[in-house]
Amino acid sequence: MSPYLGIDDWTFQSEIPKIKSEFDAAVLGNYKYHVRLIGYLNLDKDNPSIKKKCVYIDGVGEGACIIYSFGMYNVPAFKKE
Repeated sequence: MSPYLGIDDWTFQSEIPKIKSEFDAAVLGNYKYHVRLIGYLNLDKDNPSIKKKCVYIDGVGEGACIIYSFGMYNVPAFKKE
């Protein structure tokens, strides 16, 4: 959850290898985010979906959310140059 309109970057690779790294975010359906992948590794999990009636706002009513669900598995460590 974030009180801001932006979402922080997902940093999944570092000096040590990762067995599993996942990122899940739910945003109001009336927002549209530009999702971009930078790097040469492909996502193992990329499952966006819509969840209806996920939020209720007084005076406005119910709204839908977009659920972004990303994951990478067996991510190698950065190599020293």
